[in-house]
Amino acid sequence: MGFKFGEKSEANLSGVHPDLVKVVRQALLISPIDFSVWEGVRSTRQQAEYFVTGASKRILSRHLTGHAVDLYAFVGGKTRTDEGLYPQIAEAMRLASIDAGVPIVWGAAWRRTLDKSPSAVKAMEAYRFEQRVMGKKPFNDMVHFELPEKLYPADAAVLAKIDALVRQDISDIKDERGLA
Repeated sequence: MGFKFGEKSEANLSGVHPDLVKVVRQALLISPIDFSVWEGVRSTRQQAEYFVTGASKRILSRHLTGHAVDLYAFVGGKTRTDEGLYPQIAEAMRLASIDAGVPIVWGAAWRRTLDKSPSAVKAMEAYRFEQRVMGKKPFNDMVHFELPEKLYPADAAVLAKIDALVRQDISDIKDERGLA
């Protein structure tokens, strides 16, 4: 425990909302698993790419406004995607969010903030159960953490401009790939 971010992670925190940065930094100090900030603020072109390929379900990702980060486990000198590692990172994020007084939504437990759950695993299980009851497949984005939209809204005028840019990028990508 008591890990430290490298240069790439530090650079990827640039432009991210300070409340989210505070939680991410605190979580790294208490996490039993080292992790890196894989992505913070995302370009409209990258968001369009993720949307076209199905890696993102939203045109207006919270990454576009600095309200989200993707954290990847870093074990044995390598980035790891083993699902068993991420609930431990999410638990560190939950505890850090409580300590900082900053609610956080985890991409494996959508529609709830981790600070209101008894554990990250319980939050994930509740989300998966709700989705099954509704006959839906859970969208499992274990690496994703964001500030809740209702408490941290993005500026409407900025969102309108970003939306137009992402939609243009989506159109361009589809044209380039003959998908239009």
